[in-house]
Amino acid sequence: MAPLIDLDPDLAALLSPTSAEMARVQLHARVARLAKGALSFRPDETVTPSARHLGLLIVDGLIAAELLARDVVSIELLGPGDLVRPWQPFGDEALLQADVRWSALSDTRVAVLDQRITARLGHFPEIYAVLIERLTARAQRLAVTQAICQLNRVDQRVLTMLWHLAGRWGRITPHGTLVPLALSHRMLGQLVGARRPTVSTACGDLARRGEVVRQPDGTWLLAGEPVGAPDGRSSRFVAPRRRVIRPLEDQDRHAPAVLGGADLAGS
Repeated sequence: MAPLIDLDPDLAALLSPTSAEMARVQLHARVARLAKGALSFRPDETVTPSARHLGLLIVDGLIAAELLARDVVSIELLGPGDLVRPWQPFGDEALLQADVRWSALSDTRVAVLDQRITARLGHFPEIYAVLIERLTARAQRLAVTQAICQLNRVDQRVLTMLWHLAGRWGRITPHGTLVPLALSHRMLGQLVGARRPTVSTACGDLARRGEVVRQPDGTWLLAGEPVGAPDGRSSRFVAPRRRVIRPLEDQDRHAPAVLGGADLAGS
């Protein structure tokens, strides 16, 4: 057990000094240590799955959430300050049969925000505001990742993704911006939506142009200026020609009476 504010001091950013001290006294969270490797999150190991539990707050380390769909694996990197609920089912399982696999890429500590501490957090709405801000930031990062995966050339995707990661984990050095993540070509491919051999070719091209240097320890050094500024074509707003959301009565009126094999094949 440890004071939540000591584990994550930024949670007190909106609190007055008096309220921060009250939070330090009243909010004690259980700390779970996750060894590097695959994570199962069995109820007896970390926390009993429940809608009343807020989630697991990453204190330090690095966790990967991998989405498995058909023959594709897409990865999301999660670090200190991120709030996760690994026991929550992914989407509507009846319609999309994807799966999520969790793993710790380094020894990691998480604060268990269980039902007990969640009830006490009600006295500190400022902390809730910080957590919501972080969830919003995570959604924004995923939106950026989606945009990066739509870039035409894989070398552009890799370079833009590395700069995107540098925004959170990078640090400035005399030789450029260092991304202190030892990401393999396979993991980069899972981040940008490309196969490993294609990523290896793209990294070779970037290295020859002097834009990216892979360090001996597997981390990445970026030269030059950040990338990703939109050009004039993507900045222009194009209004949709058709109504995007149609009333349900319109859909019922135009739906086939019977969805047989012939109907599906001709749709």
